[in-house]
Amino acid sequence: MKFCYCPKCDKLQARNWYTRSRCEICNEKCVVFSVNRTVFGWLMYILDVIAVVLIVLYLVDYDQIVAAMTQLGAQVAIFGLIIVSFAMAFIDISKTTRRAEEMVRSGRISPPPSNP
Repeated sequence: MKFCYCPKCDKLQARNWYTRSRCEICNEKCVVFSVNRTVFGWLMYILDVIAVVLIVLYLVDYDQIVAAMTQLGAQVAIFGLIIVSFAMAFIDISKTTRRAEEMVRSGRISPPPSNP
């Protein structure tokens, strides 16, 4: 996950694709750096893939492929996976943001060189 740190504002924010390397607050150049995802982020992706597979199986031929699951059971499983995936995303974002804050506080992120 990429973050943007603005030394002028002293703000850390998740990097948006549309701001590129500019601070959203003061529009000054900021330091863009990456932080590796936690295991919760990868678990989120795995749960999403399983949910998509269940949706496809449910839509393709429910009677033969998912005969063991009731219709309500399949819907509960799909939505349950999606809800758990949201929880994993929340945990991943909070832990990744905490790691990014530690990187900024420890001084491992240096401000960009200023242009004369």
